Amino acid sequence: AIFDLHYELQKTMKQDNQLGRKVKQLLTAGQVVPSDILQQIVEAFIKNVSTEKPIIFDGFPKNLAQADFFNRLISQYKRNFVAVLFNVGDDHALTRITKKKICSYCQSVYSADSIAETCEKCDNDLKLVKEDNIVGMKLRLSNYYQETAPIVSLYEKMGKLISINADEHEDDVYTTLSDRLEGFGLEKKRKSGKKS
Repeated sequence: AIFDLHYELQKTMKQDNQLGRKVKQLLTAGQVVPSDILQQIVEAFIKNVSTEKPIIFDGFPKNLAQADFFNRLISQYKRNFVAVLFNVGDDHALTRITKKKICSYCQSVYSADSIAETCEKCDNDLKLVKEDNIVGMKLRLSNYYQETAPIVSLYEKMGKLISINADEHEDDVYTTLSDRLEGFGLEKKRKSGKKS
C-alpha cells in the first residue's frame, strides 16, 4: 500500500464530512494543513491496511512532532519501518520539481526530463504542476532544512535510515535502493516498469 500525502489530502477534501470540509477549506485558502489533521488521515489509512502488507509513506512525517506521532503509531500497530532519504542537490531538486509533469486524469507523475506529452497509463494530457514554481520551491527547501532535516538525524541515530544518492541515473538509484532494503531484511522486488 502507498500513502501519498498529496493524494490522501485531495481524496479527503472530496469527502462530505467534517474532516473533508475542513481540509478543503484549508487547501482552498492556501493554508498549511495542521499536524493534528494530518495525523487523523495517517491513522485512518494505517488502521485499514493489514499488518501483513507493507506501506510506503510519501510526504509524512515532515517534522519531529509528526515523527514522534508516527513512531508511536507504528509501534501501536506492531509494524516496523525504515526511512529512505533520496539525496538530491538543491539545484537538481529545483530543476526536477519545477519542471515535473502530472497527468490531468490519473495523477501519474513524470520527471523533468520526460518528453512525453500524454500519459502512458490513460492517454490523457500531462501538465506542469502549477504550485511548483521557483519561489515556492525555495521556500519548501528552506522549510525542509528547518523542519524535516532533523528527522533524518533522528532516524540515522536510530539505525533506521537508508540514504541514497538520487542524482544518479534512475536505474542505479533503483538498484541501490533494492540492495539496501534487502540489507534491512525487506524482500527485494523486481522492477515493474518505469515512467519516462
